[in-house]
Amino acid sequence: MTDKIKQAINEIDIPAELSDRSVKGVHQAKAKFLFYIFLIILLLINSLLYRAFSLYMFGVIPTNWIGFMNISVIIIYLFVVIPVSAYLAEQLAIQTRNRSVIFPIAIIGVPILVFSLHTINEYKVKGLDDILDYHSSKVELLVINGGHPNDEWSTDNREQIEQVTHFFSQYQGKKMKDRDWDGDVSNENGFKVSVYTEDKVIVASIYEERILSLNAGAYWIVGEPVDVDWVLRYIEQNEP
Repeated sequence: MTDKIKQAINEIDIPAELSDRSVKGVHQAKAKFLFYIFLIILLLINSLLYRAFSLYMFGVIPTNWIGFMNISVIIIYLFVVIPVSAYLAEQLAIQTRNRSVIFPIAIIGVPILVFSLHTINEYKVKGLDDILDYHSSKVELLVINGGHPNDEWSTDNREQIEQVTHFFSQYQGKKMKDRDWDGDVSNENGFKVSVYTEDKVIVASIYEERILSLNAGAYWIVGEPVDVDWVLRYIEQNEP
């Protein structure tokens, strides 16, 4: 019985035009499937890269540009990042369907490589002065808030700014994930520092074992804890 069925199937004459349409339909379905797969991958990669770039820009632009930057980030994502990702996904689908693998590998591999290098750089051990990311020669005003709400000290004295910057350079930190930050700092010694430069404002809360920078994120202190008492003594000794 089985042999008769196979013979009957083999004797069925499929029109050439129907066969061509079927093959074309399969290719179209395959291309559409590949397009959506590549679109998801590229959107994920490009969104992560764009987020990292945006956070960097927020850290270097003047504070009076923040509102404009917020709007620009959304507009660029909607009208540049998404359309470019869709175009690249379409090209990847076409090249893959045509069995050309070099182009898809390059398009996907380059962003992954860039993101990997960025992540490695972001999570490597850095000096505290590098985390705060300012050059002492460009500082116009340095403000430190001590252990009490009204305990504020500020200076535009170049020598004092250099001394505090040198103090920061003695310590190192390693970036932590945002979800690892514990907001309860009631039992920790620390201080808040605000650095006003020619083109930006840097704000960070520094504790003995960790740092929270509004510009760079959260970091663990690596090695020797920050000598918070030294900072508080320095403020007291240099009160105007």
